Amino acid sequence: MKNILLILCFSTLISCSSNYKRPEAFSVKMKRFSPVEEKVNLVPYSAPLLEEMSFSRRPASLETKRKKKKFGSNKTLYFLALLDQFQTLKNYSLSKIPEIETCPHFHTPLVKRRKKQRLTQQKGILNYSFLKNSHLHDKKFLSSTPELYLPITKKKKNPRVIDIIKKQDEKSWNNTIQKGISFHALKTLREIRQLCNKGKSTNYYNFQNLMTFIKRSKNFSPSKKNLKVLLKTTLFSNMALISSLRKKHRSRGLASVKRREKELKGQVLYRMKATWAEEYFKQIKDVK
Repeated sequence: MKNILLILCFSTLISCSSNYKRPEAFSVKMKRFSPVEEKVNLVPYSAPLLEEMSFSRRPASLETKRKKKKFGSNKTLYFLALLDQFQTLKNYSLSKIPEIETCPHFHTPLVKRRKKQRLTQQKGILNYSFLKNSHLHDKKFLSSTPELYLPITKKKKNPRVIDIIKKQDEKSWNNTIQKGISFHALKTLREIRQLCNKGKSTNYYNFQNLMTFIKRSKNFSPSKKNLKVLLKTTLFSNMALISSLRKKHRSRGLASVKRREKELKGQVLYRMKATWAEEYFKQIKDVK
């Protein structure tokens, strides 16, 4: 009887050991997952800034007009400003780009915006017939034409429009520039959708972190160095780009959006303590 019991116990142990699985290592577990990576809307390279750039502090009287906190929180302001910039870029793009239909995290701001402004606007027709090979070597012109530094790809910052057109015939330049604008509008749409679905984006956090840094800093004064920092954020990069596109716009079809764009831009500049940067955007418009 004892022998039979021993045989049964031994058989049970063998059976259990054959079904036993060693605990998985953490690295093995992670291999079974496909993490969803955030698609970052890479900020394009800024146009080269002229050495002789200078800035002056704007009169305090001009800033007091913007002390009333409009457009809600910093995140709501960022969303609304980026949305307006997207609408402008979308209208300058030759590609068919969809609208923002739903936005869970910013539903109320989006609805209010639609009541104040029509989303359907006339296409902006850009004129680059004046562009010559000599412009590609003119530092003053290049400094005021950020669209030439837009990437011509969806995922990287290179190659840039200017890298491509330098190798092309002049007849192809307009199409290449328009392609860069379309890519940029699509990437902006992607970030807005991320903000709508998740309530956050890497570029927003960069914007917020810079805002915090500026508030704590005593040395973020008007300068070329600090302008370069601002242009590394989505909103400021787009401000420069749109200033340039406005200059090359053939008609007045987008005039209805300018006032709200000005209000949003003014509020962003005010909160970032960077109203002096408006001088740079004005310089872009003035360069011929």
